[in-house]
Amino acid sequence: MLDKTVKVIENRLLSEKGKVYSLKLNSPELADGCLPGQFFEIKVGGNDSRFILRRPFSVAFCDDKTVTIRYNVVGAGTEWLSRITPGHELDVLGPLGHGWPIDKSKKTLLVGGSTGIFSVLGAASRLGNMSGAVLGFCSCELVNSVEDFEAFGSTVSVITEDGSSGRKGLITELVKEELEKIKYDLIFVCGSTMMMKNVAAVVKPYGIDCYVSMEERMACGVGACMGCVVKLKSDNEQGWEYKRACAEGPVFNASEVIW
Repeated sequence: MLDKTVKVIENRLLSEKGKVYSLKLNSPELADGCLPGQFFEIKVGGNDSRFILRRPFSVAFCDDKTVTIRYNVVGAGTEWLSRITPGHELDVLGPLGHGWPIDKSKKTLLVGGSTGIFSVLGAASRLGNMSGAVLGFCSCELVNSVEDFEAFGSTVSVITEDGSSGRKGLITELVKEELEKIKYDLIFVCGSTMMMKNVAAVVKPYGIDCYVSMEERMACGVGACMGCVVKLKSDNEQGWEYKRACAEGPVFNASEVIW
């Protein structure tokens, strides 16, 4: 884990209506050892006293010298970040947390909902054609990064709740169909808590190891504030325990999560 001031190479708008951006940072130090499923904490707001806490962002993908992060503008912090131009420097902490259990010998289904696609995109960058991707969005205005999954070698299916792009329906429908067609060894899921819970329920009868990325409010990112705990099954007397998404996660085996 490093706390670095890094230079912005790119902060590109991917979807105007969806307000989706791709932020590329120049930092061989941060990129070294960075794994899909991990995240970075970025200080936003400059010297504005309203912005006390950093914001967590999943790793989309990285190479030897750069780290790419993708994000939606959803509040004042990401609105500030969207105005950053190349050459600007950002205070970045990371990489943090435990990422996806990548195994290039295993066929892996990547399931992403809304901004959750950015975390599984990192897995696609490592797995290539050993991955298939099922991506769900509310509408066509939010669809993005499909071409990146395909460039990495993933086969991609898209579903939207209103049917404005791809198929109409819920992502669980596509997950079940994909599992009936192809034998997968692993499943990685990232999205809303309800979506991940429902996907885990669909996957359970197939007996496939399913991992979920619990994107809680990770304020500090280092396990100090205890604001991002996840309730998990345990062998202790009470049968459960809390673990920190930022430190012990954010990736957990879905079978351990008490939804």
